[in-house]
Amino acid sequence: MHKIIIKHFNTLLIVIFLLVATGCPQKNLTVEIKPETASVALGQTQQFTAKVTPKNAVITWSIDEGPSSGTITSGGLYTAPVSLPSSPVATVRASCVADPAVSDTALVTIVNNTGTTTTTTVSGNTTTTAGNTSTTTTAGSLTPEEKSIYLLSFNIGFDLAQLGSDITEIAIESVWKASELNGGYETKTGTLTQSGNNFNYSSQPSDKLVVSLSDGTNYEFIFSRFDGFKEGDAQAFFYSHHIEFTAKSCSTMNLQVNSYSPYQNDQTELNRRTTGTCIYQIGDNSYPTTIDITQTGTLKNEVDGLSGYAEQIYNTQCSGAVNISFGQFNINEQYFHHYLHSSSSAVAVWDRQRMSNTEAQVNGNLYRLQNAYVHWISSSSLYGNNEPNSQWYGVVEDAHQWEASGAALKNGSSIGQTQFDVQPVNGTYGPLFILNFADNSRIVLHRLLNIVTW
Repeated sequence: MHKIIIKHFNTLLIVIFLLVATGCPQKNLTVEIKPETASVALGQTQQFTAKVTPKNAVITWSIDEGPSSGTITSGGLYTAPVSLPSSPVATVRASCVADPAVSDTALVTIVNNTGTTTTTTVSGNTTTTAGNTSTTTTAGSLTPEEKSIYLLSFNIGFDLAQLGSDITEIAIESVWKASELNGGYETKTGTLTQSGNNFNYSSQPSDKLVVSLSDGTNYEFIFSRFDGFKEGDAQAFFYSHHIEFTAKSCSTMNLQVNSYSPYQNDQTELNRRTTGTCIYQIGDNSYPTTIDITQTGTLKNEVDGLSGYAEQIYNTQCSGAVNISFGQFNINEQYFHHYLHSSSSAVAVWDRQRMSNTEAQVNGNLYRLQNAYVHWISSSSLYGNNEPNSQWYGVVEDAHQWEASGAALKNGSSIGQTQFDVQPVNGTYGPLFILNFADNSRIVLHRLLNIVTW
């Protein structure tokens, strides 16, 4: 998944409601690969790293598709094959030796890169990108550069809507921490400085709240409105608030957020508009981006103390415009997330849906995802009853309910279908959601169960 250049607020970030509400511990053994995606030219290398918990856990590296899709060393250095395999996508996997079922994957797109560059001018901005300029485009086929536009179309709206949510959480947590260190008085100005796990507060400046984290990340928040439920903690305020603020982070972000989320009818009504500029990172490339994103919908959390169940239902839509340096994206997306967890049996089930009708205008062409829809259900048993196979994490549940459909259009003509790469099977780590082109090539739009977070 493509990353926004914004770092989560380490100590202050809100703990996920459902884990807190049910007392469900996290699995002790974890692994996470960075980067999550990469494009590697034939015969070239890419270094992957794995973050493990506990730190002394031993991992092994492998390529799911076998040596025809590349090799990888014990230190995570991937080398692409010298000729294109039947599928241009390789799956790099890091597995814990103590429990091979605990693993994470990264996707590598193997490209036949000639090493030449092309220069594209869009709305006065010039961007130089590596490209396979020797490829001859014929009817029904696309160059790798064009294919990446569909990957962006499926993910960029979600990423930027999440950016608006993340920066709102960080702003709220900053005020709560500053207020705590300022004698309990509501504090929206001054300087909040992190040192290790501790924070210090000073009253200057008097016109904004400056947040300086120990990893070097800095934010500046200016609040013009800060209303909501203030009798509880920061998490309760996040679920019932109306705030307006600007958020800056060095030269990478300058956003204006109007977030109105009242709690009514036993649920939070979401209405958040995020405008301004940020840096959108695609692989190793960073692009100045202007956004105007509106996210609306509902969020409902429930805990049944008698049955031991916690439930979260999240149903939202995202619309707006994104101007990246090489083109414009018109966002039209829908998301559904239903989480159910039983504290007594420690079984958790996620039911998720995404649909995109986002379109992109690049170099005079119109690229569109038409009802690109995916529905997937997964389950985890975090603690078992000492029976064989009683513990699992993030596997296919109710395979017959998994659905994938939709199409990709270029200038109004269909050039591919969105679908699963394989049939879902209960108890497995599941298929990938792909865009299969008319020339039998494909790109992965979403990793579904092969991800750490959705």
